[in-house]
Amino acid sequence: MKFLFSQILELPFMMNIPNERYLVRFEDRDYHLELDNDLYAVVKEAATTPSVMLLASRKEALSYSKSQFDASVIKLRSVLTLNLVDTPENRGDIKSKEFYENIKSEISRKGEIKREDTEKAANELIRAIISNESAELDAESLKIYSRARFKTELGYHFINLCNYFIKHYCVAYEDRFAQEISLHDICETTCGGVLQIRCFNGNLLENSTLVGKVPPILKKCWFNHKNDKAEEFKNKLSSSIAADEINMLIIRAWNMFERGAYRSAIIESSSALEAEISIQIKKSGIESGKTLEEMQQLLFDNQRFEQRCKKLMKEYCGFTIPELDNVLWSSVKVHRDNLRHKIAHSAAEPSAEEVEAAIKDFSDLIEMIRKKIPN
Repeated sequence: MKFLFSQILELPFMMNIPNERYLVRFEDRDYHLELDNDLYAVVKEAATTPSVMLLASRKEALSYSKSQFDASVIKLRSVLTLNLVDTPENRGDIKSKEFYENIKSEISRKGEIKREDTEKAANELIRAIISNESAELDAESLKIYSRARFKTELGYHFINLCNYFIKHYCVAYEDRFAQEISLHDICETTCGGVLQIRCFNGNLLENSTLVGKVPPILKKCWFNHKNDKAEEFKNKLSSSIAADEINMLIIRAWNMFERGAYRSAIIESSSALEAEISIQIKKSGIESGKTLEEMQQLLFDNQRFEQRCKKLMKEYCGFTIPELDNVLWSSVKVHRDNLRHKIAHSAAEPSAEEVEAAIKDFSDLIEMIRKKIPN
């Protein structure tokens, strides 16, 4: 018995190195990443979501497309592939409790099945696999084993492996047009995510695509805004008033978060809060009779964040930032100390959870300030 699990993704750029099977030592394991710069995709014409029918050479893709009623051929950018092989007879963990639970979990996905029936089915499947009795296993049983052995979530590990490969490429070849990728980036390619293909003894069992959030793969509107939102947008667009720069920084931070650019997301969102506080102090000072030059000099002389949030905000706006919400203020300080400052002065990489919490807190504090000092 031989199970094959192939993972394929298209990069949003070209890697200017030869097509080859590269040995990559990653997290104390050896992997072989295959790079192909010459692949073509046969896709369904006029599809509003990715619909790859075939990945092949140019000749094969063109030939196949002629036999399809509504197919077209698209040249892909660089494609990375990772093939993982499982031969059950060589596995020492097939009788383990963990793998047994994985099998039961996959069987349970089929619907309402009694616990005792699930356990019986799991035991029978494992027994057949151990005995190498493939004739006793139908296609669904083979899929269950493959899914238990190669979980869909391995796609995220595959992306991390590809990023390790990409970082070495960027440094070695100084390619400024290449960059680390996220699932969001991959979903915007022709392939529309991480293609995952499962085979047994050379025959296809099933294929699927890891996509994460849906918007990046769609080629049609996916949200209907309220009419008042549309009117506000049109009015501002025709008024020659610039877009709100602070809100734009927050939106940019969220976009970077979705793309996995966590360091940049922290810098942008933290800058939004700092800029909002500076703007409010400057505006209030000018309204009280100070000149623009005087306020600019005042901010220059008081550059520490806490000085501005407490001393200057109290003097010119009538309240300190901690007075708005001391719990939120404490969280913001932690984000700045543990994330913003470390990122600015080191190569530290924050987690997705840390970045999401920081952007939300920075944004919430900006909103509280604006409610306290309406325009």
